[in-house]
Amino acid sequence: SKGYAVTYGINGGGQQGGPGQGGFGGFGGFGGPGQSSSGGTAISAGSTIALTDANGNIIAAFKVKKGAQCVTIGSSKLATGSTCTLYNGASISSELDQNGYSGEGTLTSGTKLASGTVNGYVTQLS
Repeated sequence: SKGYAVTYGINGGGQQGGPGQGGFGGFGGFGGPGQSSSGGTAISAGSTIALTDANGNIIAAFKVKKGAQCVTIGSSKLATGSTCTLYNGASISSELDQNGYSGEGTLTSGTKLASGTVNGYVTQLS
């Protein structure tokens, strides 16, 4: 099944990743200068970021290996019209796997970075 992607960035944003193709669809990578956005918070190395649905269920969570100013997350769990929120410094109810990733569980704590409603294959969160 196809998926969608969301992107978050500060002071310049990032290159948008394409739609995920089945399963998790990959992170889409870290983007370089791209879409304009204002404000925002940088993501520190070693921090766990989590993308949740409107009910706080984990769509994707992973530990960031290098600091970043932007991130793109693709998932088959994202659908047009669904609302999602991105959190930094996240604690989740499930364990991260050996690659530092989880696609299940719920958010237990974290600092909200941005949110939005998926409105196409790639949606800029703000």
